[in-house]
Amino acid sequence: MSDDGNTSIARGERERWLEGGPSPNPNGRPARVAEIEALLASKSAELIEKAIKIALEGDVAALKLLLDRILPPRKYRPITLPAPSSFTSMYQHG
Repeated sequence: MSDDGNTSIARGERERWLEGGPSPNPNGRPARVAEIEALLASKSAELIEKAIKIALEGDVAALKLLLDRILPPRKYRPITLPAPSSFTSMYQHG
């Protein structure tokens, strides 16, 4: 906290909010967010159909949006590497 007369919010390392400190959003989520979410939920089937139609018409951004949601990029891909011959011969005591 500062003593310069300005209201400041307690922050820790890397600008994270400290537990027990003042809330960065004391009023909570605005009511209009819930209204927008409800509207989107009621129109979700229509919106998905429209996005598919636009993507099929050649809109690359719409296609990317759909593919990223259907098949998100994998974070981990295993790879197989051949072991050096000296390594494999150590375990072949035949």
